Formats: sequence, C-alpha cells, structure tokens
Amino acid sequence: MISKEIWKEIRRRVNVLEQSRSEVARELGISRNTVKKYLKESCYFYKTRKAQPWRALDGYKEIIEEIVNSDQFEEPNKRHTARQIFKHLVTKGYSGAESTVRRYVKIIKDQIK
Repeated sequence: MISKEIWKEIRRRVNVLEQSRSEVARELGISRNTVKKYLKESCYFYKTRKAQPWRALDGYKEIIEEIVNSDQFEEPNKRHTARQIFKHLVTKGYSGAESTVRRYVKIIKDQIK
C-alpha cells in the first residue's frame, strides 16, 4: 500500500504533466502495474487490518498476565522473558507459536507502562 501523497503524485504526473506510466514508475521507483492500479482508483483508500483474535491463547491469557504483573515488582534482570513464559505455557499444554506469546506479552507490558 502506498501513501496518499504518492497516490496524488502518480495522478498529477499522468493527468496534469502528461507523463507516461513508464516514466512515472521509473521516477518514483515503483512498478508500472502499481501505477496502472492506482490510476484506476477514483479515490484513495487505505485498507486496515481487522484485529485478529487470540484464539491460540484462550485459557492462557490469565497465566501470562499474572506472570507479567508479578514481574513488575522484580528487578529488571529477574523478570521473565517472553521465551520463558512460552516454555512455561508449553508445560501447561499450550500448542501455539512462540511469536504469538511474544506479541501478547509485549501488549501486556505496554499497557502496564
């Protein structure tokens, strides 16, 4: 997805300055197909991703939150890392990905700050 400014620039160069699509693509460093695609659109729109549910963490969120909240009062070098929390969850039966745990731990830590 390109920015609104680049979208405007593409349309200005082709419609006002009458540059070819190839020239615009070369000068902006984007594909000719991208230029063609954005010329077809009559208005700029930005697609936002829907928030993904944390299905893999259902039943484990409370454990993660408890660990992170208890770590607040510990010294920084004694706090649990996301990897340690992941390994703890695996012993409790968690079968999801470590990256999911990492993202959730980051969100919880950011909320605490």
